[in-house]
Amino acid sequence: MTADSYLESIIAKYAVNEIGVKSQVEAIYPTVQKWGGTFINESIYSGSIAKGTAISIGTDADVFISLTSATSGRGASWRQSRSKTRQTSRR
Repeated sequence: MTADSYLESIIAKYAVNEIGVKSQVEAIYPTVQKWGGTFINESIYSGSIAKGTAISIGTDADVFISLTSATSGRGASWRQSRSKTRQTSRR
């Protein structure tokens, strides 16, 4: 077995079901949209999923959420919203 074929076999063995991971993010994204509303500029995958270096034995989905600068001064109401979201998701 060559070094290249060995590496390819390891990559195949620990491949991530990227569609499955992203579907989990899509399932919770409506909550994020409700929380962020019009203040969300964009959201993009970051970390190992974005880089293509994710492995099945230790992968999570990192999502970077960019907010508008208009959110300054809204801290208290955002914390309350976040707290309510956490309580709802625990049920």
